Amino acid sequence: MVSVASPEQVRLIVETVRNESFDDKRYNIAILCVKLIGIPTDGLRNIAREFSFDDNRLKFLKDAYYFCPDRERYWELKDCFSFSTNGDELLRFIKDKY
Repeated sequence: MVSVASPEQVRLIVETVRNESFDDKRYNIAILCVKLIGIPTDGLRNIAREFSFDDNRLKFLKDAYYFCPDRERYWELKDCFSFSTNGDELLRFIKDKY
């Protein structure tokens, strides 16, 4: 990871993701950006909220975990979901990493 995304870079990524019509295209753009530049949890929250479905948010957040520069705050992303079971699944995923 070369650097950490600035708020302006995160805003541009969110805007780019938002302009895609389908979650699979949103995912491809979002995960590429995550791999190219470190996006903090606050930025990941904003990106995740652009996905139409909880399952896609969960997939994105699980895959983005490995590239997040402030993983100690990752548990805060449990509130990104419409259904608490998905938030619980994210917490289990994080717990299994330790």
